[in-house]
Amino acid sequence: MKIRIHFLGRPLLALCLLLASITAIDRVEAASDWRNKISNYCAAALICVASGCVNSNRSSDFHSSQVLSNVQGMTVLRSEPENHSGMQEWRNSMIEPSPETRTKVLGALSINAEKYPTGFLKNVVSEGVFLSFLPAKNSRAPNGFTSKKEPARLDLVIIVRDNSQSIEDRIPLAETFDHELGHLILNRVGDAEFRSAWLALNPKDFKYKNQGEEFTSFTTMFRAPQPHWRNWYPWFAPLAGGDYVSKGFASLYAQSSFEEDFAETVAVAMSPFLRERWDELKVMTPILCEKIKLVMEAFIKVDPRFMDYFPKS
Repeated sequence: MKIRIHFLGRPLLALCLLLASITAIDRVEAASDWRNKISNYCAAALICVASGCVNSNRSSDFHSSQVLSNVQGMTVLRSEPENHSGMQEWRNSMIEPSPETRTKVLGALSINAEKYPTGFLKNVVSEGVFLSFLPAKNSRAPNGFTSKKEPARLDLVIIVRDNSQSIEDRIPLAETFDHELGHLILNRVGDAEFRSAWLALNPKDFKYKNQGEEFTSFTTMFRAPQPHWRNWYPWFAPLAGGDYVSKGFASLYAQSSFEEDFAETVAVAMSPFLRERWDELKVMTPILCEKIKLVMEAFIKVDPRFMDYFPKS
């Protein structure tokens, strides 16, 4: 049986152990016999070590006990409130998914990971992917965020409806994963020179600002099977706030910041249909294609094997 200590109890337990160690040291000073001094010194040292183990590295215990799967060498873990780096309302609302939901999510991650070179995900997402499950409220699709320091961490927030996965297919989850992975890639290669090259592709006098998040973006449509995406686009673009795609943006959200612009473009570039739709995409939105070429360069810089994945421009 594995005994788990609630995260609020850890600091209290550490404090009690620290007080016990101080008491043991006091007994050392009071002891007259040298044998008692040695035994009390040993007791104090052991208590101090125990206190440090409880209060210092919680994540090591978490990693060993909550690993769900291993995808392409990348560890997939079940997140918990005390280990969750997201917003407070997410930490307070996390639920335990059904085995069916967990299996669906892990299966979707595994299928999406097949397109990446062996060992690439383990290298980039060095700490692992952390899954959080939330009940359906206002959110419609998976969400995510990443760390900006090493070891790199990627968090995915899965919305659960009726104790099953909220999405009918794998597209939104894979799209979210690729988007967040894009942030980790940008952390590695997004220097001033790269940023300048990217910004030079934007329309003149354009400034990033929050444009809102549309229900369905061009990114999502582009990743959908034929003929789904092509039929939606002509009437969807005006409803989504203008023809942002022809201006070189994958979504309204891409216009909120340089970082989100890059990540949304990654989600298009990592579409399994990019090769077969590349020529059509170059006609539809040549500016977005130039950004996709920069995404290609960024991925190839991290791992040259991507030269075989992307279409020849």
